[in-house]
Amino acid sequence: MSFYIGIDLGTSGLKAVLVSPDGEVKGVGSGSYPIDIPRPGYAEQDPLLWYRVLCRTVRDAVSQAQIDPSEVGGVGISGHMHGTIMLDRAGELMHPAVLWCDQRTGQEKAEVMEQIGVDQLGRWVQNSVNAGFQSLTLLWFRKHRPELFSRMRHVLLPSDYLRYRLTGEISTERTGAASTLLFDNSRFCWNRELLAALELPIDFFPNERPPPL
Repeated sequence: MSFYIGIDLGTSGLKAVLVSPDGEVKGVGSGSYPIDIPRPGYAEQDPLLWYRVLCRTVRDAVSQAQIDPSEVGGVGISGHMHGTIMLDRAGELMHPAVLWCDQRTGQEKAEVMEQIGVDQLGRWVQNSVNAGFQSLTLLWFRKHRPELFSRMRHVLLPSDYLRYRLTGEISTERTGAASTLLFDNSRFCWNRELLAALELPIDFFPNERPPPL
């Protein structure tokens, strides 16, 4: 029999649930972590802390279920959206994760709205723009932390980072990519026109995949 583990990465805590093939809950685990506020309006977390909590909660769920880990046939991951995790060429973290609730990008929001406008954003990415979106955070780092931005090679969402730690694969799925303000939800691809307008390299962004059914 194969069991399945669901992982939910929340803003203040992570939960893991282990279920049987018919959906019966056999084990659960949970853990919490703080939000770091280094300056007013900032909201950051250490992705390594997410991973450590993940390992602990999954062990707790497996132990509670009293199964052998080899009986786990699949893992599903969900997480809070809009965050920004930057990796260098070696795949190493360059900075704490900037969360969805971070508010530092007010100026970048105003500039994008003036440059692109609501109507064009609707045509390109079927969305409007809010502080905390990954696109705005990247523009902020390019302006205020150019030494970091110049070394960045990959940008991930929070759940993408956990998937990367578990599998070594740099990728995203469409429902997550839709939260970046850079993904065309009508054509299911990164919007090259918007990326060009914002002068963001498409190579920064992971391959996208549809969510499994």
